[in-house]
Amino acid sequence: IPLNSIVSDQGATNSTTFAQSTLATTSEIGVGKTFDPPVISLAEVSRLRVTVYNGRPESLTEFSLLDNFPAGLELAPDPDPFSNCGGTVALSFPGNTALQIDNGSVGPAQDDAASSCYAEVNVVASAEGSYVNTIPANILEVRGFPTNHPETSARLDVRQRLIVPTAIDNLTLDAGT
Repeated sequence: IPLNSIVSDQGATNSTTFAQSTLATTSEIGVGKTFDPPVISLAEVSRLRVTVYNGRPESLTEFSLLDNFPAGLELAPDPDPFSNCGGTVALSFPGNTALQIDNGSVGPAQDDAASSCYAEVNVVASAEGSYVNTIPANILEVRGFPTNHPETSARLDVRQRLIVPTAIDNLTLDAGT
């Protein structure tokens, strides 16, 4: 904020101090991920989505990405894979504990907004707990070369559901009452 650019109703101004930010964006390519739902019970399925963002003015083609799941997280018996990252994209699942995206593509940024594509797969956990799934920085490759992007992670919580019985006028839906 430049000097003398702020004036209050009382006439005070920022004539001796100014503000500046050190915030900078360093990557035109990003990777994100989510679990839906983010909380499940054991043996329930969550949908993992890995999204690739392209803020460049040119298309991002022939990219690959490996997302290794944390220990205890694996593909569901019916993984139901899907991707909209180009017509020739290939999804594979090394050891049932990873999602590999090969030959992906996403269009250029439009009107200062990044373009994106995603790959999805169903996952399950082998035990209750919290599973933090991280994609390290710079793991996305374009035509075989690492690309600068920040790390991303998502958390899946697996726990027994809380069941809260309710009663109205001493009437419940519980068996035997």
